[in-house]
Amino acid sequence: MALQTESWPSELASASDAYLVSLCLARSEGAWRALVARHGRLVYAVARQAGLREDDAADVVQTVFLALLEHLPALRRPGQLRAWLVTTGKRAAWRVAARALPSI
Repeated sequence: MALQTESWPSELASASDAYLVSLCLARSEGAWRALVARHGRLVYAVARQAGLREDDAADVVQTVFLALLEHLPALRRPGQLRAWLVTTGKRAAWRVAARALPSI
């Protein structure tokens, strides 16, 4: 999977997820890019482990990060973002996989 590696301020590379989420809530594009770069491959791996093809796994990554963008204001524990992404990624992958099953 080819993730865009556009630059963001270097101080964001070592920032905590909770801090990046707070910056995203303040509409920081650099913080958003840092979160996607940090966790995009994780979400992709979750989708691939669920048995999805590369293109479907890439769709899951987009779906999960869109869901994150929509749910950022309601995220209760920003420090546990990784767990949220894994759980959301698994659920999204399962939905895609279920659609691919033949109807009986």
